[in-house]
Amino acid sequence: MTTTYITITDSRIAHALSLWHEAERGDFERQYPNLVFDAYAPMTAKDGKRWIKLNRGSSGVYLIDRTSPTLDVWSIKAYGVPNRRIGTLDLMLSAWIQHGRPNTKQSRADQLAASER
Repeated sequence: MTTTYITITDSRIAHALSLWHEAERGDFERQYPNLVFDAYAPMTAKDGKRWIKLNRGSSGVYLIDRTSPTLDVWSIKAYGVPNRRIGTLDLMLSAWIQHGRPNTKQSRADQLAASER
């Protein structure tokens, strides 16, 4: 039996990049009014063997565990190296939709409680 994993062509990844990009726009444009946000800080995704890497410009920010059934999202310690689990892709998407950005400091229990509301 072969297992099919999510790739960067999945619509959820494209949606995550779009929401994340727009969530960062306001802060960037307030800090750097003379720079063009779309050209300066593109959000991209790269496929890896286990991880999908979400990058801002050339810097890694999030890792999505392709092998996890819930698509766990991790902060990074170094490029491609997970630091700590901050939720699932679905929780991140709903946080970007509702609040403009995910709360990466939230505990797992708080995230589960918030998702049940």
